[in-house]
Amino acid sequence: MNRPLRTRSRGFTLIELLVVIAIIAVLIALLLPAVQAAREAARRAQCVNNLKQLALGVMNYESANGVFPPSELDCFCESPPNVIHNGPSWFVAICPQIEQQAVYNSYNFSISWRSAPNITATNTQIASLICPSETKPDKTPLIADYANAPIPVPANSPFMQAHSTYAGCDGIYYCDYRSGYSLSDPCYQTWGATELGVIVGDNKISLASITDGTSNTFMAGETAIGILPNNPSDPIGQQQARWWQIGFWYSGEFDCEYPINAYRRLNYSSFPGGFVTNGDWATAEGASSFHPGGCNFAFCDGSVKFIKETISSWGPYNSSTGDPVGFTYGSTCGENHSGSAVLQVYQKLATRNGGEVISADAY
Repeated sequence: MNRPLRTRSRGFTLIELLVVIAIIAVLIALLLPAVQAAREAARRAQCVNNLKQLALGVMNYESANGVFPPSELDCFCESPPNVIHNGPSWFVAICPQIEQQAVYNSYNFSISWRSAPNITATNTQIASLICPSETKPDKTPLIADYANAPIPVPANSPFMQAHSTYAGCDGIYYCDYRSGYSLSDPCYQTWGATELGVIVGDNKISLASITDGTSNTFMAGETAIGILPNNPSDPIGQQQARWWQIGFWYSGEFDCEYPINAYRRLNYSSFPGGFVTNGDWATAEGASSFHPGGCNFAFCDGSVKFIKETISSWGPYNSSTGDPVGFTYGSTCGENHSGSAVLQVYQKLATRNGGEVISADAY
C-alpha cells in the first residue's frame, strides 16, 4: 500500500524576511509624513479656533465699550509712581468676553501685575491662549529684572507667570513709549502716535476709526515662545517674554517691521550684535509660529486667515541699525518712522487708517 507523500513546509529565508521588513519600512516612511501633516492640520485648526475666540472677545468688548481694548492699561501703582509696564494686558481686559470671568474677578487692577495678590491670575494658564503647535508653553518664574520693585523674588519663587502665544497688532513698528515717560511728557503722545494698529497703548481705537477696512486690518496674530533664547539674563529672553497678563511690546503686542517668522528668514549675523540686539528684537517683536510656511492672523472683521511667510514685505535691512533701509527716528523723542522705506502688503495690513489699497489676492 502506497502512502501519500508529505510535503515539507519551508519557512522564510533571511532574504525574504529582509525584503518584507524593507517593504514595511518604506510604507511607514511614506505614511509618517501624512500622519504628521494630519496632526499639524488639526493643530492649525485649533489655533484658528483660539484666534476666533479672541477676535470674538475683542468685538464683544468693543460693542460694550465703544473702543478696542488697550494693549496695556497704565497703572501708577509702584513707588516711585511710573508707567513702566505695571498695568494689565488686553487679555486681562477681555477675560469676561472669553469665559474667564473668574480670572478677571481675581485680578486687582489697583496694583501691579507683579504684586503678590495677583499671583492667582498671573499663574493661571488659559488654554485658548496657547497654540497647540507651540513647543514650549510652560510657565516661567518672575525674574529679578521685573521683581526689583516692589517685591524681590528669589530663584525658587512661587511667582510663576503663564504665557500666551498670541498678541495684538500695534502697527508697523514697536512702541515703547511707557518706559521712562510720564503722561505729562510730550514724548508720551509722540510715541503713541506711531502706533498705527488697533491693539495699542491707552489710545481709544473704535471700529469706525478703521478706515482701511476691517477685512484688511490685522487684529491679532501668533507669537511663538520656543523661538526665543532660553536665557534668564537676556532682557527679552524666554523667561520674560510672552507673559499673558502684561501688555509690554514683546509680550502682548506684535508689529510688522520684520517679516513673518523672521527667526528663520532673516540673517541676523549682519545686524549689530547679531542675535543679542536687533536680531533679538526682530524675533521677539514680530509674528512667528511653528506652523510650516506662515502664521494665523485674526482680522478686525472677526475672520482668521493663514498668511504665508512669503507675503510681500519691505526690505532690505540696514546692517548698521537692523532696521529697513530708509527707516528714521524722531530727533527729540527717538520715535520710529517709516521714512523712505516703502510699505509692502504685510506692513499695509498692520495699519488701521493708512489709506493703502490692498488687492484681495495679494495675501
